[in-house]
Amino acid sequence: MVLSMSKRIMNEVCDIAESLNVPIYYHAIDSIHLPSKDIKNIEKEYKKTYGHHLIGQSLGQFKNENDEDTSMSVYLKNGWYIESMKSNDRYRCSGIPKTVIDNTANRYSMSIKEFYQYLSTTEDEVTFYHGKDIYAKIQF
Repeated sequence: MVLSMSKRIMNEVCDIAESLNVPIYYHAIDSIHLPSKDIKNIEKEYKKTYGHHLIGQSLGQFKNENDEDTSMSVYLKNGWYIESMKSNDRYRCSGIPKTVIDNTANRYSMSIKEFYQYLSTTEDEVTFYHGKDIYAKIQF
């Protein structure tokens, strides 16, 4: 029931974004990535269409985790992305701890940004490391 409600809310937001010609860069069950400048218009239209607030702390509402747009983004697959902003980089590989991502990028002698760009273009199997141990091997 929770998953179906989450999908419904996400579809409502995506429909509104599409009707406003707002690009959606990435979305999953629990998040949506789009230009921050368009959030107020989406929220206003959502309130008008569905009668309740989109952004807040209550169940069924989104929280805006970022007020600045990305300068560089790489979206690999569900739950695997990096978004670079002026203040920081947000990155995630679903199922793989950040320490493993950091360690693996270091082993490849790459920054996190370079590592994600590499992952977006490689067709090779990539070995992820936890310390000296192999954490996972993933084919891209």
